[in-house]
Amino acid sequence: HACEGCKGFFRRTIRLKLVYDHCDLHCRIHKKSRNKCQYCRFQKCLNVGMSHNAIRFGRMPQAEKEKLLAEFSSDMVHMHPEAADLRALSRHLYEAYLKYFPLTKAKARAILSGKAGDIVPFVIHDMKSLMEGEQFINCRQIPIQEHQQQESAITAGLGGNTGVHPGSEYGYVGMASINGQVPSDALELRFFQSCQSRSAEAVRE
Repeated sequence: HACEGCKGFFRRTIRLKLVYDHCDLHCRIHKKSRNKCQYCRFQKCLNVGMSHNAIRFGRMPQAEKEKLLAEFSSDMVHMHPEAADLRALSRHLYEAYLKYFPLTKAKARAILSGKAGDIVPFVIHDMKSLMEGEQFINCRQIPIQEHQQQESAITAGLGGNTGVHPGSEYGYVGMASINGQVPSDALELRFFQSCQSRSAEAVRE
């Protein structure tokens, strides 16, 4: 990347077809000494890859910019046919996200300011709300968990207890401390993984 000063110097040199006095000293060109030798400065511009073909005189009109972008996109489609499939996939993912998580900046500000409507997303702000959120997600996942446990029991030939706690599909057995409370870090990790599971399920739907 070149600074704006060198961009302007190179542009003026090309546009005005300026010719500088030849210099064989190979002057060192940097920010403080760039104006001392114009010939070496122009040679450095050429050596770092500046080209007269890339010079833009003034701002590009919007119509011309859109035309160039359209041509570039068309060329990319012909060169990489799989790019169209990737764009279609990304569009489906984006639409699924907006369908199940329609939260914008305006809605977020309304929720935080207390001006939202009756239906607002669940906001976690302390340990109590974290535990309530985990309980809510576990209730949503109970049918899935029961189905998975039934399949596991059938696969194992209906033999014995698998040792998995019925309220957790991630195998968090023995996480409870002596007083029966789940450690806060384990609870946060389990809740985060539950949210990931719900997000993946929403995208699949």
